[in-house]
Amino acid sequence: MSHFLIRADGGPNIGFGHITRCRALAEALCKQGDQVSWLTTTPDVIPEDLQNAYDIRLLTPDEDEARAILSLAREINAAALIGDWVHSPAPLVAKLREAGLTVTLIGNMTGDADADLFVRQRLIARDEPGDALKLDGPSVLILPEAFIDIPPRTSKERADRVLISLGGSQSPLIDTIFERVGQLTDRAGLSLDTLRPNETGKPHTPDEVQERLCAADFAILAGGTSLHEAAACRLPTLCLPIVPRQLDRARQWETLGFGASLVPETPHWEETFDREFHRFVMDSGFRERASQQMSQLVDGRGAIRVASEIKTHWPEPTLLSNPV
Repeated sequence: MSHFLIRADGGPNIGFGHITRCRALAEALCKQGDQVSWLTTTPDVIPEDLQNAYDIRLLTPDEDEARAILSLAREINAAALIGDWVHSPAPLVAKLREAGLTVTLIGNMTGDADADLFVRQRLIARDEPGDALKLDGPSVLILPEAFIDIPPRTSKERADRVLISLGGSQSPLIDTIFERVGQLTDRAGLSLDTLRPNETGKPHTPDEVQERLCAADFAILAGGTSLHEAAACRLPTLCLPIVPRQLDRARQWETLGFGASLVPETPHWEETFDREFHRFVMDSGFRERASQQMSQLVDGRGAIRVASEIKTHWPEPTLLSNPV
Protein backbone atom coordinates (compact mmCIF):
# COMPACT_ATOMS: atom_id res chain seq x y z
CA MET A 1 0.00 0.00 0.00
CA SER A 2 1.29 3.46 -0.98
CA HIS A 3 0.30 6.88 0.35
CA PHE A 4 -0.11 9.72 -2.16
CA LEU A 5 -0.36 13.47 -1.55
CA ILE A 6 -2.74 15.57 -3.66
CA ARG A 7 -2.45 19.35 -3.98
CA ALA A 8 -5.53 21.02 -5.51
CA ASP A 9 -7.91 23.94 -4.96
CA GLY A 10 -11.27 25.08 -6.33
CA GLY A 11 -13.75 27.93 -6.13
CA PRO A 12 -15.70 30.60 -8.04
CA ASN A 13 -12.59 32.20 -9.52
CA ILE A 14 -10.94 29.02 -10.81
CA GLY A 15 -13.86 26.61 -11.10
CA PHE A 16 -14.26 23.16 -9.61
CA GLY A 17 -12.69 20.99 -12.31
CA HIS A 18 -9.46 20.52 -10.35
CA ILE A 19 -11.37 19.21 -7.35
CA THR A 20 -13.62 16.97 -9.45
CA ARG A 21 -10.81 15.22 -11.28
CA CYS A 22 -8.59 14.93 -8.19
CA ARG A 23 -11.57 13.43 -6.39
CA ALA A 24 -11.86 10.85 -9.18
CA LEU A 25 -8.14 10.08 -9.04
CA ALA A 26 -8.24 9.78 -5.23
CA GLU A 27 -11.11 7.30 -5.51
CA ALA A 28 -9.21 5.25 -8.08
CA LEU A 29 -6.04 5.22 -5.96
CA CYS A 30 -7.96 4.08 -2.88
CA LYS A 31 -9.78 1.36 -4.84
CA GLN A 32 -6.42 -0.11 -5.79
CA GLY A 33 -5.48 -0.19 -2.10
CA ASP A 34 -3.63 3.10 -1.61
CA GLN A 35 -4.16 6.02 0.77
CA VAL A 36 -4.60 9.71 -0.05
CA SER A 37 -3.94 12.96 1.81
CA TRP A 38 -5.10 16.23 0.26
CA LEU A 39 -3.55 19.66 0.83
CA THR A 40 -5.69 22.66 -0.14
CA THR A 41 -6.11 26.40 0.43
CA THR A 42 -9.87 26.09 -0.21
CA PRO A 43 -11.27 23.55 2.28
CA ASP A 44 -14.68 25.25 2.27
CA VAL A 45 -15.42 24.04 -1.28
CA ILE A 46 -14.35 20.45 -0.64
CA PRO A 47 -17.60 18.38 -0.58
CA GLU A 48 -18.46 16.84 2.78
CA ASP A 49 -18.20 13.26 1.54
CA LEU A 50 -14.63 13.99 0.43
CA GLN A 51 -13.79 15.51 3.80
CA ASN A 52 -15.06 12.35 5.47
CA ALA A 53 -13.30 9.97 3.08
CA TYR A 54 -9.83 11.50 2.86
CA ASP A 55 -7.23 13.20 5.01
CA ILE A 56 -7.87 16.86 4.07
CA ARG A 57 -5.22 19.34 5.27
CA LEU A 58 -5.38 23.14 5.19
CA LEU A 59 -2.62 25.19 3.56
CA THR A 60 -2.86 28.73 4.95
CA PRO A 61 -1.87 31.83 2.91
CA ASP A 62 1.00 32.70 5.26
CA GLU A 63 2.62 29.25 4.99
CA ASP A 64 5.61 28.48 2.81
CA GLU A 65 4.02 26.06 0.34
CA ALA A 66 7.16 24.04 -0.34
CA ARG A 67 7.79 23.53 3.37
CA ALA A 68 4.16 22.59 4.00
CA ILE A 69 4.13 20.03 1.19
CA LEU A 70 7.44 18.47 2.18
CA SER A 71 6.47 18.37 5.85
CA LEU A 72 3.25 16.53 5.07
CA ALA A 73 5.01 14.27 2.58
CA ARG A 74 7.43 13.20 5.33
CA GLU A 75 4.62 12.76 7.83
CA ILE A 76 2.66 10.37 5.61
CA ASN A 77 5.72 8.83 3.94
CA ALA A 78 4.38 9.86 0.54
CA ALA A 79 5.20 7.92 -2.59
CA ALA A 80 4.54 10.99 -4.77
CA LEU A 81 2.85 14.39 -4.98
CA ILE A 82 -0.02 14.78 -7.44
CA GLY A 83 -0.37 18.49 -8.22
CA ASP A 84 -3.33 20.03 -10.05
CA TRP A 85 -2.76 23.78 -9.99
CA VAL A 86 -4.47 26.23 -12.35
CA HIS A 87 -0.97 27.22 -13.46
CA SER A 88 1.78 24.93 -12.17
CA PRO A 89 4.36 26.99 -10.20
CA ALA A 90 7.66 26.00 -11.81
CA PRO A 91 9.97 27.24 -8.99
CA LEU A 92 7.90 25.42 -6.36
CA VAL A 93 7.84 22.17 -8.33
CA ALA A 94 11.61 22.43 -8.85
CA LYS A 95 12.14 22.83 -5.08
CA LEU A 96 10.02 19.79 -4.33
CA ARG A 97 11.85 17.61 -6.82
CA GLU A 98 15.24 18.86 -5.64
CA ALA A 99 14.24 17.72 -2.15
CA GLY A 100 13.56 14.26 -3.56
CA LEU A 101 9.76 14.35 -3.88
CA THR A 102 8.38 12.71 -7.01
CA VAL A 103 5.87 15.01 -8.74
CA THR A 104 2.99 14.23 -11.09
CA LEU A 105 1.31 17.26 -12.68
CA ILE A 106 -2.30 17.09 -13.84
CA GLY A 107 -3.61 19.34 -16.61
CA ASN A 108 -2.46 21.34 -19.59
CA MET A 109 -1.37 24.63 -17.97
CA THR A 110 1.96 23.46 -16.57
CA GLY A 111 4.10 26.13 -18.23
CA ASP A 112 7.82 25.72 -17.57
CA ALA A 113 7.36 23.33 -14.66
CA ASP A 114 9.27 20.07 -14.99
CA ALA A 115 7.71 16.94 -13.51
CA ASP A 116 8.32 13.21 -13.32
CA LEU A 117 4.95 12.57 -14.99
CA PHE A 118 2.57 14.85 -16.89
CA VAL A 119 -1.06 13.78 -17.15
CA ARG A 120 -2.59 15.94 -19.85
CA GLN A 121 -6.34 16.43 -20.03
CA ARG A 122 -6.85 16.83 -23.75
CA LEU A 123 -9.38 15.30 -26.08
CA ILE A 124 -6.70 15.01 -28.76
CA ALA A 125 -3.21 13.84 -27.74
CA ARG A 126 -0.28 16.01 -28.78
CA ASP A 127 3.43 15.34 -29.22
CA GLU A 128 5.57 17.35 -26.79
CA PRO A 129 9.32 17.81 -26.41
CA GLY A 130 11.17 16.54 -23.37
CA ASP A 131 11.98 13.23 -21.75
CA ALA A 132 9.42 13.25 -18.93
CA LEU A 133 6.74 10.59 -18.87
CA LYS A 134 3.46 11.81 -20.37
CA LEU A 135 -0.10 10.51 -20.54
CA ASP A 136 -2.41 12.24 -23.01
CA GLY A 137 -5.62 11.83 -24.95
CA PRO A 138 -9.19 10.67 -24.30
CA SER A 139 -8.18 7.37 -22.69
CA VAL A 140 -6.71 9.21 -19.67
CA LEU A 141 -9.39 11.85 -19.09
CA ILE A 142 -9.83 11.74 -15.31
CA LEU A 143 -13.51 11.22 -14.50
CA PRO A 144 -15.43 9.94 -11.45
CA GLU A 145 -16.64 6.35 -11.38
CA ALA A 146 -20.19 7.46 -12.22
CA PHE A 147 -19.05 8.19 -15.79
CA ILE A 148 -17.61 4.75 -16.62
CA ASP A 149 -19.00 2.80 -19.60
CA ILE A 150 -22.20 4.78 -20.13
CA PRO A 151 -24.10 3.18 -23.05
CA PRO A 152 -24.80 5.04 -26.30
CA ARG A 153 -27.95 7.15 -26.39
CA THR A 154 -30.76 7.22 -28.96
CA SER A 155 -31.35 10.71 -30.31
CA LYS A 156 -34.90 12.05 -30.35
CA GLU A 157 -36.23 13.47 -33.60
CA ARG A 158 -36.60 16.82 -31.86
CA ALA A 159 -34.76 17.69 -28.68
CA ASP A 160 -36.97 18.62 -25.75
CA ARG A 161 -34.50 19.04 -22.88
CA VAL A 162 -31.33 21.15 -22.76
CA LEU A 163 -28.82 21.49 -19.92
CA ILE A 164 -26.66 24.55 -19.40
CA SER A 165 -23.60 24.68 -17.16
CA LEU A 166 -20.89 27.32 -17.44
CA GLY A 167 -18.70 26.25 -14.55
CA GLY A 168 -18.37 27.64 -11.07
CA SER A 169 -17.27 31.14 -12.09
CA GLN A 170 -19.44 34.25 -12.24
CA SER A 171 -19.32 37.15 -14.71
CA PRO A 172 -21.61 39.48 -16.71
CA LEU A 173 -20.91 37.37 -19.82
CA ILE A 174 -22.09 34.21 -18.07
CA ASP A 175 -25.24 35.99 -16.89
CA THR A 176 -25.89 37.15 -20.47
CA ILE A 177 -25.54 33.62 -21.83
CA PHE A 178 -27.89 32.20 -19.20
CA GLU A 179 -30.47 34.85 -20.05
CA ARG A 180 -30.20 34.19 -23.79
CA VAL A 181 -30.51 30.42 -23.37
CA GLY A 182 -33.57 30.96 -21.18
CA GLN A 183 -35.19 33.03 -23.93
CA LEU A 184 -34.38 30.46 -26.64
CA THR A 185 -35.67 27.52 -24.63
CA ASP A 186 -38.92 29.36 -23.85
CA ARG A 187 -39.37 30.21 -27.52
CA ALA A 188 -38.72 26.59 -28.58
CA GLY A 189 -40.83 25.08 -25.81
CA LEU A 190 -37.91 23.15 -24.31
CA SER A 191 -37.25 22.07 -20.74
CA LEU A 192 -34.16 23.80 -19.32
CA ASP A 193 -31.91 22.32 -16.63
CA THR A 194 -29.48 24.87 -15.16
CA LEU A 195 -26.49 23.29 -13.44
CA ARG A 196 -24.59 25.67 -11.18
CA PRO A 197 -22.78 25.19 -7.86
CA ASN A 198 -25.27 24.49 -5.08
CA GLU A 199 -26.33 26.94 -2.38
CA THR A 200 -23.21 26.17 -0.33
CA GLY A 201 -20.94 27.08 -3.25
CA LYS A 202 -19.76 23.49 -3.63
CA PRO A 203 -19.89 21.31 -6.76
CA HIS A 204 -22.69 18.80 -7.15
CA THR A 205 -21.95 15.11 -6.61
CA PRO A 206 -20.70 13.13 -9.63
CA ASP A 207 -23.80 10.91 -9.49
CA GLU A 208 -26.11 13.92 -9.71
CA VAL A 209 -24.12 15.51 -12.55
CA GLN A 210 -24.12 12.25 -14.50
CA GLU A 211 -27.86 11.78 -14.03
CA ARG A 212 -28.65 15.29 -15.23
CA LEU A 213 -26.30 15.09 -18.22
CA CYS A 214 -27.80 11.77 -19.29
CA ALA A 215 -31.33 13.20 -18.99
CA ALA A 216 -30.61 16.06 -21.43
CA ASP A 217 -30.80 15.87 -25.23
CA PHE A 218 -28.00 18.39 -25.67
CA ALA A 219 -26.02 20.84 -23.56
CA ILE A 220 -24.56 24.33 -23.53
CA LEU A 221 -21.23 24.12 -21.70
CA ALA A 222 -18.12 26.21 -21.17
CA GLY A 223 -14.77 24.79 -22.24
CA GLY A 224 -13.81 23.27 -18.90
CA THR A 225 -13.67 19.70 -17.69
CA SER A 226 -17.48 19.46 -17.81
CA LEU A 227 -16.92 18.71 -21.50
CA HIS A 228 -15.17 15.50 -20.50
CA GLU A 229 -18.20 14.51 -18.43
CA ALA A 230 -20.49 15.31 -21.36
CA ALA A 231 -18.38 13.15 -23.67
CA ALA A 232 -18.60 10.23 -21.24
CA CYS A 233 -22.40 10.71 -21.19
CA ARG A 234 -22.48 10.85 -25.03
CA LEU A 235 -24.16 14.26 -24.79
CA PRO A 236 -23.93 16.49 -27.91
CA THR A 237 -22.80 19.91 -26.75
CA LEU A 238 -22.46 23.47 -27.96
CA CYS A 239 -19.25 24.65 -26.30
CA LEU A 240 -18.83 28.31 -25.30
CA PRO A 241 -15.27 28.88 -24.01
CA ILE A 242 -15.53 31.56 -21.35
CA VAL A 243 -11.82 32.18 -20.70
CA PRO A 244 -8.79 31.92 -23.04
CA ARG A 245 -7.45 28.71 -21.48
CA GLN A 246 -10.62 26.92 -22.66
CA LEU A 247 -10.15 27.75 -26.34
CA ASP A 248 -7.96 24.76 -27.16
CA ARG A 249 -10.39 22.26 -25.65
CA ALA A 250 -13.28 23.94 -27.48
CA ARG A 251 -11.49 23.58 -30.82
CA GLN A 252 -10.76 19.92 -30.11
CA TRP A 253 -14.41 19.35 -29.25
CA GLU A 254 -15.58 20.53 -32.66
CA THR A 255 -12.73 18.81 -34.52
CA LEU A 256 -13.75 15.44 -33.06
CA GLY A 257 -17.37 15.94 -34.09
CA PHE A 258 -18.69 15.99 -30.52
CA GLY A 259 -20.84 19.03 -31.27
CA ALA A 260 -19.90 22.62 -32.06
CA SER A 261 -17.99 25.49 -30.48
CA LEU A 262 -18.47 29.22 -30.56
CA VAL A 263 -16.40 31.96 -28.93
CA PRO A 264 -18.67 34.48 -27.16
CA GLU A 265 -18.25 38.23 -27.68
CA THR A 266 -16.82 37.80 -31.18
CA PRO A 267 -18.56 39.64 -34.05
CA HIS A 268 -22.15 38.44 -34.63
CA TRP A 269 -21.77 35.62 -32.12
CA GLU A 270 -25.34 36.03 -30.85
CA GLU A 271 -26.83 35.34 -34.30
CA THR A 272 -24.53 32.36 -34.80
CA PHE A 273 -25.43 31.05 -31.36
CA ASP A 274 -29.15 31.23 -32.19
CA ARG A 275 -28.61 29.25 -35.41
CA GLU A 276 -26.50 26.60 -33.68
CA PHE A 277 -29.05 26.28 -30.89
CA HIS A 278 -31.77 25.66 -33.47
CA ARG A 279 -29.59 23.02 -35.18
CA PHE A 280 -29.11 21.13 -31.92
CA VAL A 281 -32.87 21.19 -31.34
CA MET A 282 -33.95 20.04 -34.80
CA ASP A 283 -31.12 17.97 -36.33
CA SER A 284 -31.35 14.49 -34.79
CA GLY A 285 -28.80 13.10 -37.26
CA PHE A 286 -26.24 15.65 -36.13
CA ARG A 287 -26.83 14.76 -32.49
CA GLU A 288 -26.71 11.03 -33.24
CA ARG A 289 -23.36 11.30 -35.04
CA ALA A 290 -21.88 13.32 -32.18
CA SER A 291 -23.04 10.75 -29.63
CA GLN A 292 -21.54 7.89 -31.63
CA GLN A 293 -18.20 9.68 -31.90
CA MET A 294 -18.06 10.10 -28.13
CA SER A 295 -18.91 6.43 -27.57
CA GLN A 296 -15.93 5.42 -29.66
CA LEU A 297 -13.38 7.62 -27.89
CA VAL A 298 -14.33 8.18 -24.22
CA ASP A 299 -15.06 5.27 -21.87
CA GLY A 300 -14.70 7.11 -18.54
CA ARG A 301 -11.90 4.84 -17.28
CA GLY A 302 -9.13 7.44 -17.37
CA ALA A 303 -8.82 7.78 -13.58
CA ILE A 304 -8.26 4.03 -13.25
CA ARG A 305 -5.57 4.09 -15.93
CA VAL A 306 -3.79 7.10 -14.42
CA ALA A 307 -3.88 5.65 -10.88
CA SER A 308 -2.42 2.39 -12.14
CA GLU A 309 0.32 4.23 -14.04
CA ILE A 310 1.29 6.31 -11.00
CA LYS A 311 1.39 3.24 -8.75
CA THR A 312 3.42 1.28 -11.32
CA HIS A 313 6.14 3.93 -11.49
CA TRP A 314 6.20 4.99 -7.82
CA PRO A 315 5.04 2.14 -5.58
CA GLU A 316 7.41 3.07 -2.74
CA PRO A 317 7.80 6.23 -0.63
CA THR A 318 10.04 8.97 -1.95
CA LEU A 319 13.34 9.48 -0.15
CA LEU A 320 13.23 13.11 0.98
CA SER A 321 16.18 15.29 1.92
CA ASN A 322 16.13 17.97 4.61
CA PRO A 323 13.52 20.75 4.38
CA VAL A 324 14.13 23.45 1.78
